[in-house]
Amino acid sequence: MKHIGIDLQFQKGYTAWQKNGGIIGFLSYYVNEGVAHIGCMGVRKEFHRNGVGRKLVQALTAELRPAEGDRTTGVEKVRVNTLGDSVEYEPYERTRAFYRGVGFSDLERIEQDDPECPEQLIMELTIPAR
Repeated sequence: MKHIGIDLQFQKGYTAWQKNGGIIGFLSYYVNEGVAHIGCMGVRKEFHRNGVGRKLVQALTAELRPAEGDRTTGVEKVRVNTLGDSVEYEPYERTRAFYRGVGFSDLERIEQDDPECPEQLIMELTIPAR
């Protein structure tokens, strides 16, 4: 997260706004080799469980969705990396539950020699055609 200011300059994304104009959530992404990757996503805590994150993911998949019968015009998969299940840390338990709740499934677990992230979990969502 220490490089988020640099990363966001080179990613596309969405913001969710409160009616009075304040930002309540955001999602950034990039595409590499035909697969979209969520770079960073966040929703203000007081807006959790109100559909904000779900709407951000829906906006992303709507933009990337391939045309019916033409899988060459869009992106078929979205991936996100997060802290793995072996790490008992409540905020990331909610993060994993959120992604699973919007249709992501576990793709790969990577053990790392990093005390801040000993297990990385890569999750994937298949985007249906229009």
